[in-house]
Amino acid sequence: MDHLPYISGKAGNVLKVPYLVIPRWDYSGDELFSFPSRKNVDERLLQAGDLQGHSWAECLSFLQSWLYFGLVIDIFQTLGVNLLPTDFLRDDADGAKVIDTAIYPRLIIMWEMMERGTSESGRASRLSRIDASVSLVRKFIENSAIPEWSHEFSKEGMRDAKAKLSSPSQIIESASAGTRVLLSIVWLLETISLGRHTAYSRGQRNPPTIGNEGFSKLKSHKLADILLLRSGWCPYEINTWRTQGNNSTRWYFSQFQRAEEPDDHSQCTIKSCTLSAMDKGAYRTRHVVEGCACPFLHSVQIDEELDAATDQSVPTIINQGHVPLVFVVSTEEQDELEVISSEKRGFRANVQHWHQKNNREGGAVWAVRNPGSKPVVKYVAISHVWHSGLGNPHSNSLPRCQLVRIQKLVNAQYPQKMHPVPFWMDTLCVPQDRGLRKKAIQAMKSIYQQADKVLVLDSTLQHNPLSADPLVNLTRIRFCAWTQRLWTYQEGILASELIFQFRDQAIMGEDLVKQLEVNNRKFYSDHIKDIRHMLFSRWTPRAALLYISRGLISWQQNVSVDHPWLGRGGPLPRIANLVARDAKRSFKRLRIAESKYTGTLLRKKTDCEALSDFSHPLQWRKTTKPKDEALVLATLIGLDLKSLLDARSELTLKHIFQHMNMAPVDVLFVAREHFQEQGCRWMPTSLIDGRGLTTLGPAKGTVTKEGLIVDLPGLLVSNLDTSQFQSSTSLQIHGRSYVLCSAFLAANDDLQADGSTSTTSALVLKRTPGKHTYIDVAILANVRKINRRWEGIWAGCTQLVPHTASATTSDAHTAIFVSETHESTRWCIS
Repeated sequence: MDHLPYISGKAGNVLKVPYLVIPRWDYSGDELFSFPSRKNVDERLLQAGDLQGHSWAECLSFLQSWLYFGLVIDIFQTLGVNLLPTDFLRDDADGAKVIDTAIYPRLIIMWEMMERGTSESGRASRLSRIDASVSLVRKFIENSAIPEWSHEFSKEGMRDAKAKLSSPSQIIESASAGTRVLLSIVWLLETISLGRHTAYSRGQRNPPTIGNEGFSKLKSHKLADILLLRSGWCPYEINTWRTQGNNSTRWYFSQFQRAEEPDDHSQCTIKSCTLSAMDKGAYRTRHVVEGCACPFLHSVQIDEELDAATDQSVPTIINQGHVPLVFVVSTEEQDELEVISSEKRGFRANVQHWHQKNNREGGAVWAVRNPGSKPVVKYVAISHVWHSGLGNPHSNSLPRCQLVRIQKLVNAQYPQKMHPVPFWMDTLCVPQDRGLRKKAIQAMKSIYQQADKVLVLDSTLQHNPLSADPLVNLTRIRFCAWTQRLWTYQEGILASELIFQFRDQAIMGEDLVKQLEVNNRKFYSDHIKDIRHMLFSRWTPRAALLYISRGLISWQQNVSVDHPWLGRGGPLPRIANLVARDAKRSFKRLRIAESKYTGTLLRKKTDCEALSDFSHPLQWRKTTKPKDEALVLATLIGLDLKSLLDARSELTLKHIFQHMNMAPVDVLFVAREHFQEQGCRWMPTSLIDGRGLTTLGPAKGTVTKEGLIVDLPGLLVSNLDTSQFQSSTSLQIHGRSYVLCSAFLAANDDLQADGSTSTTSALVLKRTPGKHTYIDVAILANVRKINRRWEGIWAGCTQLVPHTASATTSDAHTAIFVSETHESTRWCIS
């Protein structure tokens, strides 16, 4: 598929989709919804697997004509542009016709051009028609029982991959025609989703609602799983990308050969990555070259009395409230690790003395800051992942070879006259002593904020050279181990300059994004004439009249609206490629948390809003020590970490929630363990686990000693124990039938702690039942009404899924009776 980006030299990953449409099924502007009936095909029977006397080859020809060509032609006819099947065809090297999707990015730009400046009612009408067409195609392919298609979205991809010993290119070559056609439809749907977002959301004051189920993420195609695993990807990562990525991005990822990288994922499973767990006893600090036996250099002296005697020791500097820094001084005889304070005056003179002492020409000319909130000495903070071998759980030391290498990488960020440049690194500057370690952790936010640069050292990035393609570099950053850890998110977001070290050079992340945008703007400028020509030659008379009149009106009123002849208007989409857009958005989340915060978190409004915004990028992160989650969250949302840690030996999410006036309502629907203390059962013990399970929305509740007070719809159920809310439970709401699924229940013993004798339970709904595919639900026990509000104990959570009752299924579910229904009421959930 030609619209997907490919890494140079990886052309073998191109999936060729044959053109299979026979004259009998030719789609030439027919109506999408009535096309099957006009061709005497019952689409419901076909979806159920009944080929109705046709061969599979004939049915596949029909499906390609209807679901692929029919969908794209129908959508652009809605916009007033007449496309033809030949616009998506080219001749292969052997003369056979194959699908050509290189036109996709140009169609997205054309789509945005056609909708720019149109009336809100007209956009809403076209959007409704487009949504209906997409929903038709999506429901057909995802609910298909056709034997050749029904297993394509299964979760057996990795199992199939283990049975296939072929290379990725051989796997692609062996893909059946049905798989190729299905993937082409999936990629078309994802491209339409991008075009829809670009045309109706970008730059619109009142964009149409982007919430139609037809535009949620498509299921993961198993061929992508097979390719990823055969390319050396971690099974746990692959399973994670099922919900985080899309099929287009996953196909692009499969071109990266992870098996060639230093991290070994051969022992990983879909449930866990072996590199995520750190065994302190078995941890081995790595040398630069395997087999090197150079000595370890210590930043904290083994003799504590000797260390305390000097004013430039790590413990002394930390006790003074300053930042301990280190740098390596290399001589002809040896390399020495020196420690200085971030407030050390005269550092320049000392460095000159070291240069003169070792007969080195010139001296370090290090610019110092003015005294104040900033440290006197500029420094670089090192951000790394411990499993790469740069940690040391036993002492504040690293091998000499590693320290010399790190110093060279740090020095490379500055002119020669500034060398050696001091740096901060947790392995060297966070002491083993518990009291000093606590003080160092409290200062972590200021350490990374005040650093002149933050240099990222990741084994995957350092294994690969910097590519000329910024998309390749951003993608490597996206899936490297550094972007999957909890602490590194804090370190990256606090950095004023975030530098990523590749094998041959380092680069600032924002520069990669700028390069990507420049490349895509060049695509726009190179193709705008072709786009305008296609638009001029293909639009319908009615669309031409509306477009020309809109252009004339905008010209008279001096309103910027892009027009094929006037050439006016603001910039069109910077990125018209789904993979490139995802890479850019992923990096922005890494740096500025949904673009609402600066690197110093100065624009934070409330603690609750900050927690909601940070929950999205943090949901994919992992940490070896669960207690670190509360430390990082407290820092990010701006709580006083010192006061929180001074009052207790260990910080938990409970303490964070108790220090907030408001909390996101979505914590009620987090399906994992909650705290057991009275008034705190609504609080989850954790929000992250690396699987993307928790995203907190903007809705808020009031935090009180009694519990969380929220205004939400709910249902009361009498004389029913909460343990009966199982996945086999069904109920009626406003005449519609629902089934509970994915129930998570707290232990019954914990629910009677308040001595209540109430037998009433409740289901608190995240939203009012309607046409939604599912509704998140919190289960309450011991519910009673006190002072115009309902009070209850959080007992678990589940989901309500619409269900069509039938004679065969009604016996399989246990029905419960809803005694009262409240559209919106006040709840106090303890």
